[in-house]
Amino acid sequence: MIRINLINPSKLLYQHLMVEFKETEHISMFLQKSLNKESGHNLDEILKYFTLHKGCIKFVYNKGLYLAKRFKNIKIELHKRNFLIQNKQFKLDLFSYEYKNDWILSSNYIKIIMMRINEKLTLKESW
Repeated sequence: MIRINLINPSKLLYQHLMVEFKETEHISMFLQKSLNKESGHNLDEILKYFTLHKGCIKFVYNKGLYLAKRFKNIKIELHKRNFLIQNKQFKLDLFSYEYKNDWILSSNYIKIIMMRINEKLTLKESW
Protein backbone atom coordinates (compact mmCIF):
# COMPACT_ATOMS: atom_id res chain seq x y z
CA MET A 1 0.00 0.00 0.00
CA ILE A 2 1.23 3.47 -0.84
CA ARG A 3 0.31 6.41 1.35
CA ILE A 4 -0.75 9.58 -0.39
CA ASN A 5 -2.29 11.61 2.41
CA LEU A 6 -3.83 14.33 0.21
CA ILE A 7 -4.05 16.92 2.97
CA ASN A 8 -1.69 19.87 3.23
CA PRO A 9 1.76 18.60 4.28
CA SER A 10 1.97 21.31 6.96
CA LYS A 11 -0.87 19.55 8.80
CA LEU A 12 0.81 16.13 8.82
CA LEU A 13 2.80 14.65 11.66
CA TYR A 14 6.45 13.98 10.98
CA GLN A 15 5.81 10.24 10.74
CA HIS A 16 3.19 10.72 8.02
CA LEU A 17 5.42 13.13 6.12
CA MET A 18 8.40 10.79 6.09
CA VAL A 19 6.43 7.73 5.04
CA GLU A 20 4.71 9.64 2.25
CA PHE A 21 8.05 11.14 1.15
CA LYS A 22 9.59 7.67 0.84
CA GLU A 23 6.59 5.95 -0.72
CA THR A 24 5.71 8.65 -3.25
CA GLU A 25 9.18 8.27 -4.67
CA HIS A 26 8.48 4.57 -5.28
CA ILE A 27 5.33 5.13 -7.33
CA SER A 28 7.28 5.81 -10.52
CA MET A 29 9.11 2.50 -10.01
CA PHE A 30 5.80 0.63 -9.55
CA LEU A 31 4.43 2.22 -12.72
CA GLN A 32 7.55 1.26 -14.68
CA LYS A 33 7.25 -2.31 -13.43
CA SER A 34 3.62 -2.39 -14.49
CA LEU A 35 4.42 -0.92 -17.92
CA ASN A 36 7.22 -3.44 -18.46
CA LYS A 37 5.01 -6.46 -17.84
CA GLU A 38 4.58 -8.68 -20.86
CA SER A 39 0.92 -7.72 -21.00
CA GLY A 40 1.76 -4.03 -20.60
CA HIS A 41 -0.39 -1.58 -18.69
CA ASN A 42 -3.92 -0.76 -19.65
CA LEU A 43 -5.12 2.77 -18.89
CA ASP A 44 -8.59 1.29 -18.38
CA GLU A 45 -7.23 -0.43 -15.23
CA ILE A 46 -6.77 2.94 -13.54
CA LEU A 47 -9.47 3.48 -10.96
CA LYS A 48 -11.84 6.37 -11.60
CA TYR A 49 -12.28 7.18 -7.92
CA PHE A 50 -9.91 7.43 -4.99
CA THR A 51 -9.88 4.50 -2.60
CA LEU A 52 -7.88 3.32 0.38
CA HIS A 53 -8.41 -0.29 -0.62
CA LYS A 54 -7.10 -2.65 -3.26
CA GLY A 55 -6.06 -0.75 -6.36
CA CYS A 56 -5.19 2.50 -4.59
CA ILE A 57 -1.78 2.59 -6.29
CA LYS A 58 -3.41 2.27 -9.71
CA PHE A 59 -5.55 5.31 -8.99
CA VAL A 60 -2.51 7.58 -8.99
CA TYR A 61 -0.68 6.03 -11.95
CA ASN A 62 -2.00 8.65 -14.38
CA LYS A 63 -1.54 11.56 -11.97
CA GLY A 64 2.21 12.06 -12.38
CA LEU A 65 2.12 15.86 -12.34
CA TYR A 66 0.05 15.86 -9.14
CA LEU A 67 2.47 13.40 -7.53
CA ALA A 68 5.52 15.45 -8.56
CA LYS A 69 4.00 18.61 -7.04
CA ARG A 70 2.97 16.70 -3.91
CA PHE A 71 6.48 15.27 -3.52
CA LYS A 72 7.98 18.75 -3.86
CA ASN A 73 5.59 20.17 -1.23
CA ILE A 74 6.44 17.36 1.19
CA LYS A 75 10.16 18.05 0.74
CA ILE A 76 9.58 21.77 1.38
CA GLU A 77 7.67 20.98 4.59
CA LEU A 78 10.37 18.60 5.81
CA HIS A 79 13.00 21.29 5.22
CA LYS A 80 10.87 23.86 7.08
CA ARG A 81 10.88 21.48 10.04
CA ASN A 82 14.68 21.21 9.77
CA PHE A 83 14.71 17.54 8.87
CA LEU A 84 17.68 16.37 6.88
CA ILE A 85 16.51 14.35 3.92
CA GLN A 86 18.24 13.00 0.88
CA ASN A 87 17.98 15.24 -2.15
CA LYS A 88 15.68 12.97 -4.12
CA GLN A 89 13.51 13.96 -7.02
CA PHE A 90 10.22 12.53 -8.18
CA LYS A 91 10.96 10.92 -11.54
CA LEU A 92 8.19 12.46 -13.64
CA ASP A 93 10.29 11.86 -16.77
CA LEU A 94 9.61 8.13 -16.35
CA PHE A 95 5.91 8.81 -16.96
CA SER A 96 4.72 8.83 -20.55
CA TYR A 97 2.39 11.63 -21.65
CA GLU A 98 -0.87 9.88 -20.76
CA TYR A 99 0.40 9.38 -17.19
CA LYS A 100 1.49 12.99 -16.53
CA ASN A 101 -1.86 14.41 -15.46
CA ASP A 102 -2.61 16.79 -12.65
CA TRP A 103 -5.46 16.18 -10.25
CA ILE A 104 -7.80 18.37 -8.24
CA LEU A 105 -8.82 16.97 -4.88
CA SER A 106 -12.39 16.77 -3.79
CA SER A 107 -13.37 17.49 -0.22
CA ASN A 108 -14.81 13.96 0.01
CA TYR A 109 -11.38 12.43 -0.61
CA ILE A 110 -9.83 14.65 2.04
CA LYS A 111 -12.52 13.54 4.51
CA ILE A 112 -11.69 9.90 3.77
CA ILE A 113 -8.00 10.52 4.45
CA MET A 114 -8.67 12.52 7.62
CA MET A 115 -10.84 9.71 8.97
CA ARG A 116 -8.09 7.17 8.22
CA ILE A 117 -5.37 9.30 9.83
CA ASN A 118 -7.48 9.87 12.94
CA GLU A 119 -8.24 6.16 13.10
CA LYS A 120 -4.53 5.31 12.92
CA LEU A 121 -3.61 7.98 15.49
CA THR A 122 -5.94 6.46 18.06
CA LEU A 123 -3.98 3.21 17.69
CA LYS A 124 -0.66 4.99 18.32
CA GLU A 125 -1.20 7.22 21.32
CA SER A 126 2.51 8.03 21.62
CA TRP A 127 2.39 10.09 18.42
